[in-house]
Order: sequence, then C-alpha cells, then structure tokens
Amino acid sequence: TNSSNELLRRFEYQFNKNPSFIKEVIHEKMIRRSSEEYLDGNGGSQKKFPKLISDMINVQLKGEHNEVYQQIYENDSLQANQKLIQLRYASLDPNLVDPSLLSSNLAKKIGSLESDVYTAIDNKLEEKIDNNEKVILFSDLKNGSSGNPVRRSIVETLKERYQKYGTEIISGDVSADNHNGEDSEREEIRKKFQNDDNCKILISTSVMNEGVDLTAATSGIHLTIPYTSSIFNQKNKRFQRIGEKDKEFAYSYIINPKLENGLPTINEGIKQQLDDKEKIIDFLLNCPEMLDKDEWKQITNGNITKNKSMPLYLTSSIKNLRNHFASKTGKGHKAISGWYEKHPKQAEMIASQYRLNWEGSYQGNTSTLYSQLINSLIKNGENLKKKVDIASGPFSLSRTINEPVTNIDINPYMLEAGLEGEKEGMIPKGNTSHSGSFHDLNMLKDNSFDLSVFSLALHYSKLSLGSGKKKIKEREEALREQNRILRQGGYSIITLPYTKISPENIPIFNEGLNHLGFEVMPFSGFYKGMGTKNNFEVYLACLKKVSEPQGDKLDDTLLYWKMDEPDSLKRSKLPKNGKKRSKKSDIDINDNPNPQPITNFKLNGTGKALEELVKESLK
Repeated sequence: TNSSNELLRRFEYQFNKNPSFIKEVIHEKMIRRSSEEYLDGNGGSQKKFPKLISDMINVQLKGEHNEVYQQIYENDSLQANQKLIQLRYASLDPNLVDPSLLSSNLAKKIGSLESDVYTAIDNKLEEKIDNNEKVILFSDLKNGSSGNPVRRSIVETLKERYQKYGTEIISGDVSADNHNGEDSEREEIRKKFQNDDNCKILISTSVMNEGVDLTAATSGIHLTIPYTSSIFNQKNKRFQRIGEKDKEFAYSYIINPKLENGLPTINEGIKQQLDDKEKIIDFLLNCPEMLDKDEWKQITNGNITKNKSMPLYLTSSIKNLRNHFASKTGKGHKAISGWYEKHPKQAEMIASQYRLNWEGSYQGNTSTLYSQLINSLIKNGENLKKKVDIASGPFSLSRTINEPVTNIDINPYMLEAGLEGEKEGMIPKGNTSHSGSFHDLNMLKDNSFDLSVFSLALHYSKLSLGSGKKKIKEREEALREQNRILRQGGYSIITLPYTKISPENIPIFNEGLNHLGFEVMPFSGFYKGMGTKNNFEVYLACLKKVSEPQGDKLDDTLLYWKMDEPDSLKRSKLPKNGKKRSKKSDIDINDNPNPQPITNFKLNGTGKALEELVKESLK
C-alpha cells in the first residue's frame, strides 16, 4: 500500500541518516530476558523451561520422488511464486504437485507415488512413541496443487497414515467457536492430546501457532518451514513450556530433503532465509551500522522470491550457473572472493551444480576443445607432462584429459567438489589443489610447468584495481603469472566467452601478449561447434613462452576488450531499431535445458578443424 511504502521510505531515510536510531528507540522500551531469568525474578520457581534441542531429519529423495522434484526444479517457464509453491509440494509429497508440469509417465502416477519424507517420519515417530512420547506434526501446507485432479489434503493423508497412534488434527477446518459455555471443537481436541494416553500424535497447521498449551508433546516435527522466524519460534514454544508433565528437554526437528545428486531442496533455501532474517534483526538491535547494502535490500524488499538466498533454490542448475558466472564478469578478485566468503552456502551449491552439470555445458564443451588442442600438441612432439589448471572449477582439466594435475581456484568449494568427483570416480585421483586468485600464483614455483590452462576466467579480471601505490593491473598480472610459472617453450591455453572479446580486439591483444613474452600460435581464434544444431562459440588463444615479459607495465589499451567498453559506447552500438540485444548473446553458458556435448570444432574463417591447424603450424 501507499502508506506502508511511505513508512518504509521514512525508515530508510532515518536509517541512512543514523543507523543506530532504531537501536536507541527500541532499547529505551525493551526488556530482554531469557525464560530462566524471568523465572528467577519471580520467586525463584523450582520449575525450569525445557531445553530446546534442534535437529534435522535428513531425507534423500530417491527414484520417482526425486524425479518429480527435479522436473519441477528444471522448469524455468513457471513464475517464481508459482514455482516456489510447487517445489514445496514436491519436497514433501510428490502426489501434491500439478501433474500438468510433469512428464506423462509421472503425471499418470499422481496419487500413488511414494513419499520418501513420509517414510523418514514413520521411523522418527516409531522411535518417539516406543519411548512413550507424544509428537506434534507442524505443516504450513494444507492441500495439494489446485491443478491436481486427486487434490489430497496433507493433514488428512497423514491422519490416515498414523491412525494407529490415535492421531488428531487441528486445522482451519476445526471450529474454534464456543457454544453454550461448552468447549470448542478445537479445544476438545487440544485437551484430548494433552490428557489421553492413546492420542500420541497431533497434526497442526498455522492456526495453533500462538498462545496454545501443547505441553504433552516432547517433540515437534516441522514438515515445512514458515517464511518468518517468529512463526517458527512460536510453534516450538507450544510444547517448549512448563506444563503438567515435567520434561527436561523438548525436541524440534526440521525435515531436510536432499536430491539424489546431493543438492539441497527449497527447504534449505527457506531455512537460509530465516537465518538471514535473524541476522538482520540482531544487527538492527545491536550493531545496525554493520548492515551492508545487500542486507539492507532484504529489509526494503518484501518479495520472498527476490531474497538473495532464494534464486539458487528456485531456478534450474543450468540457469543458476549461467547467471552466476555472468555476474562475475569484470568484477575482479577482491569482489569475487569477498562474495564467496560472505555467501558460503551459495558458493558450495554453485560448485556442486558445476560438477553435476558438465556434459554439454559451455564449460564442458570448451574443455573438450582445449583437450583436443593438448592432444594435438603432444602428438606433434611437444612435452606437456606437468600441467596446471588455473581457475579450475571442480578439476575441469583433470576430468577432461583423465589425468591428475595441479588445480587453482578462488572458490574453495570448487576444489572440494573436485575431490568429491574423485571419490565418485568421475575424476582421476591424485590431483593437488590450492585456493587462490589467478593474478597471484605465489604457491607455484617459477618455470615449473609445461602447460597452464586458463579457461573461461580471465574475463572476470579488471584491467586495474585500487589506486595509487596499491593499484593492481589485475589482467596484466594474471598473464605475467602465466609466463612466470611456465618453462621456456611451455604453453598457456586461454579461452574466453566469444561475447567478451571481438575480432577487432585481437591484433592489439596479441601485441600485448608479445610484450608479455608470448608467441601467439597461428591457430588461435574463434572456434565454433561443427553442425547446424548448436550455437557454441568460444575464443581460444594458444600461447608459447618465448621470453621473459618486458619490465615496464603495459598500457591498458593493449589488454582492452569489447567487455571493457563503457556503457555509453555499448548503447551507441545498438541496432538501428533501438532495441537491446538479446541477453542470450551475453551469457557464458548454454541456455539449452538439455545441452548436448560437442566434439567437432572449426576455426572461423577457415572451416578447418583444430587438429589439422595444429599439425600445419608445427610442421
């Protein structure tokens, strides 16, 4: 509403003027005490609040349950809010999703699919009830998708499943109205759960979030996670309180489904969002001046689907990788390493997605191209035994040529993903790895490698960083480091997305490379995949170390590319109709949801394959 937007604008104005104002206002009125402090301050009661023990029930989605979730997850035609709902359904029970979003084979099975989550809950409930305990099952979801012809009520499904435990339901359909002084239907069910030893399980929706005594329960299982931490905490408080039956501990479990490939589901994204909100609230109350721009945006943007934690869990792996790598273009090592340090969950997920989405990806096809170059160089007598992969990702070079190498990457989770690939047998064992930036390879010795591969990463560099004495010519330093670690006569292979550098940039770029001690091999250039059904294109430069770099710093114009043009110049190059170019022309990874591996490549302007060009050049 207009009034709420105006209130938010005023708050933002005051916050920018004095970040501590909210802390000063609230601290004048607020009394913050723990439950134990409250009891001690009121006569030193002998009773104590039960200690809350929180834990996850990890569930691996297998078979058809996993397949249903994956099909919804990979469907990027859904609007974000719609997809969020469908993913929540799919993570809990595959029978809840809209079958029109599934393959015909799965759609016809809706209503009879097994839920791996329910199986995990079965085991936990049996354990608790065998120990003579009572349990509350919390769910924010009531019914399945409105497009589902067998639209089942979640709570009714669970009541039927756990009928032998005397299970009861309190939902919005259960009346809370009193008649003639008698208890409401909702209160009668609550009392039954509290006092009837045969009623072991209560299934509750959000109607029981606040102010209700459910202390007969020793445990609460959260089937789904609410979007706000206050609701989540209120649910736990329903059974973590002093009641007729003393208990030392109260147990809160969160269902945490994982996919067969180890990737998290939407549940983890929502949990991450709750953690972020708690962090922001803590900042506002205690140290508001530490809030940065990203965190401030979370406060001023109420749309859950635009929260920084959510996109990775909502969009397909292919789209996530494309967006992630495109967002790092020209950012420089400081900004990129800072992002990975600040967002470790996202950094880890990107690394896992990279490892699992390799065949046919832009990176995967590029690695096939440079592996053909490596094989061609070796066939033509070049000694390339000792190899290093700069900005390696999850051991990309090793995976492609099937031998261990030295790996360097700025994202430490990429290296962990590479080791995971070794365990799974997709990458040969024996790789060594170091976390670091491509412009500073201090962990590697001078003249120690026969070959360095520097693929799809140099465009993340800035021409220069900082100012004055602290100024770093990052792109130049990265290339100087390639020269330093190579022996005389060694080779460096560099690849760039074709959108980042234009043919007009190449002669000047080659001159800069010559100044840095490299001979640019004649088969360097723009390569395309052969065939009409793919749009793969990449720039590949093969550099041979022929001397040490010149001592003086280069003029930036020698390493200046299309991507470095100012926005005003890019706008002046728009088509005559004034429309922007398709975003697809500026991506670093194929946008095809079912990418295909490419094995044959030709050099633009020649029509010749790489192997033929190498042979001609090295005669």
